[in-house]
Amino acid sequence: MPFADERGAYWLLLSSQGYEFRRTPYDEEAAAKEIGASNDPQAQAFVNTYVQNVMTKSKGMEILESLVKKR
Repeated sequence: MPFADERGAYWLLLSSQGYEFRRTPYDEEAAAKEIGASNDPQAQAFVNTYVQNVMTKSKGMEILESLVKKR
């Protein structure tokens, strides 16, 4: 799960020249509908957590830093 300030599908393009981080925007409502219509028993939880919410960079770093402190 990426930490970003913009909604989208984040992915990495690998090639013989190296790599490039990419983001593909998507229609939140259409994605939620499509995922929710699946037979997956965790579909709605996935929609609530990952499709309808964007974890900001600052919140993601806060979580990771708290995990490090617990070690």
